[in-house]
Amino acid sequence: SKWSYQYGWSKGNHIGVVGSTDNHLGRPGANNYTIYTQHTGGLAVALSRENNRDSLWDAFQQRRTYATTGTRIYLDFSSDEHDMGSEYKTKSAPIFKGRIAGTNTLASVELVKMVDSTFVTIYSTKPNTETFEFSFTDTQFTKSSMYYLRVKQVDEYVGRLYSHSTAEMAWSSPIWVNKE
Repeated sequence: SKWSYQYGWSKGNHIGVVGSTDNHLGRPGANNYTIYTQHTGGLAVALSRENNRDSLWDAFQQRRTYATTGTRIYLDFSSDEHDMGSEYKTKSAPIFKGRIAGTNTLASVELVKMVDSTFVTIYSTKPNTETFEFSFTDTQFTKSSMYYLRVKQVDEYVGRLYSHSTAEMAWSSPIWVNKE
């Protein structure tokens, strides 16, 4: 889709990920379309060094951001000690690390790689726990690539009539790893 992050990345755009909601409720992440139904909405998360305006703006400018579907999933993603949103050069296979803390059981954790505008899942696991850490080396690293982390929680109300999905998700900003 031309409105997706993947489309933008495949066109060479180095953009970070944020989620957001358009409402006037004064509750970040709420997306209340009717007075009868509560829907989740996106959240933008910035990994800031300090809790002040300058540090927050720096986090956004450095793409140290990620998005959730509205729940407060914690996501930390790095490659060779470079934070999400980074771009760096290396001769060796990059080592990725992730730390995730969900608000429910984690159904899947996936590391997605883009090479030549093609997206491939190179690491996938089903943690079946609320917290998870991993380390993964891309031994197939032969040319410059982009990587991002995608996390999905279990659906709390599977098949419930008129219910929106509660399979909350989070996506990291990418890391661009250039082959030196």
